[in-house]
Amino acid sequence: MSTKTTTVALTLLLAHSLIADDAGDALKQARRYGAEACVVLRCIDQDGNNVTNATVSTALYPDGSFENAIVRNGTVDTNGYFMMKGKTNGEFSYTFTEQGYYETREVKHLFRIPTVSVSSGRWQPYGMTNTVVLKRKFNPVAMCVKSDRKGILPQVKNEYIGFDLEQGDWVQPHGKGVHADLNLKYEYEAGTVPILHYRGAVFFAFTHSCPKSRF
Repeated sequence: MSTKTTTVALTLLLAHSLIADDAGDALKQARRYGAEACVVLRCIDQDGNNVTNATVSTALYPDGSFENAIVRNGTVDTNGYFMMKGKTNGEFSYTFTEQGYYETREVKHLFRIPTVSVSSGRWQPYGMTNTVVLKRKFNPVAMCVKSDRKGILPQVKNEYIGFDLEQGDWVQPHGKGVHADLNLKYEYEAGTVPILHYRGAVFFAFTHSCPKSRF
């Protein structure tokens, strides 16, 4: 290899190294101080059809705090698009709601996307598209949440006890439940000296001819 060829190769290598360093520095600066971003949110359903009436709540975070978040709310356009613009350290979030669909929310970070970079004070690609999929509700079933329960199981070992799902309580005499929709049993074993060991397992069985299961 000639001296001229070697010099050109070293120059190209040095230039590539400097460009990589500049890109890394720009990314670090953006994550620390923020950079301008433009993200286009595209809203579709699970079949790929545009969802045109969804309500959107978005936020860009210049310094990662909720207090300084750049919030923009609105509705997607007739093609299912909504644009976010502003300064961010790479973090942004959105929430989509539409009648007949499950609410969809997500927090994302631009610096975790391999194809994203920072150049001229902007996250690139400037105007990138982020697709959001809303899932339709099919035959939704009402759910009940019971809070303030004292412990997972009553102090009963090696014996099945019933749980009433509608009442959200154990069946009598352990609670106010009436019908046992499922039965649970807690098995516990403790070793004795000189071999100490503890073993616990929970079994459950649905009352409507379901096979017994163990987890």
